[in-house]
Amino acid sequence: MATELKVAWGPRKDNVYLGKEIQRLDGIEKATGAAKFAADANPKDCLFAKVLAFKGGAGKVKSLNLEEAKKVPGVKAVHAFVKEGDELQWDGALVAAVAAERQEQAEDGIRAIKFTFDATEHFVDEDDLKGAEAAKRTKDLGNNTKGDVEAALKSAAVVHKGYYGIATISHMCLETHGSCTRWEDGKLIVNHSTQNVSGTPANFVSELQKQHNISVDAADVTVLCQFVGGGFGSK
Repeated sequence: MATELKVAWGPRKDNVYLGKEIQRLDGIEKATGAAKFAADANPKDCLFAKVLAFKGGAGKVKSLNLEEAKKVPGVKAVHAFVKEGDELQWDGALVAAVAAERQEQAEDGIRAIKFTFDATEHFVDEDDLKGAEAAKRTKDLGNNTKGDVEAALKSAAVVHKGYYGIATISHMCLETHGSCTRWEDGKLIVNHSTQNVSGTPANFVSELQKQHNISVDAADVTVLCQFVGGGFGSK
């Protein structure tokens, strides 16, 4: 015989957290500016890096010349993420990066880069799906259907179809995105703006191998993040 289980909140006076004012553990540090985020890290001889990002829906790299950027005073390194002929598939795709002794020098280096591209047709929602398929810009992810959908719809007591969406929601984080990396005795130390401290070392290992052919064990990558100034997907 089934027994009915009744669940209810206890008296408000007995609540530990609900309805009570709780002091955040990091509230004072963040409110006073004492909290140090990843972008606040500034070790000795630190270089500042800036990136050139693609601005457009989609395109193909027409030309990329980094020579003038290398001549900018204070610039120590310039790196290209793409080459002529590469596709740029989304707004914000990385094109190049400049590292310099000072932040404004890195910004000057970015402005000195000569970059052109040919715009290509882009697709932003499901209404563009047929066009994207015709342009061969989609990937076949296989059939993810289980059961007989048509039969289920026919036998359902009620069928409702609609189109739903929400307006753009932007994160307003207290902390800007930032990362400070350095080598110490053959190990990589990273101050990083992330909610995934334990999973991030593998990303550095992968990119170092892919971009620079440098082999590093994930155990030799330490990610430091004492405070996170907002998150929920944006970090």
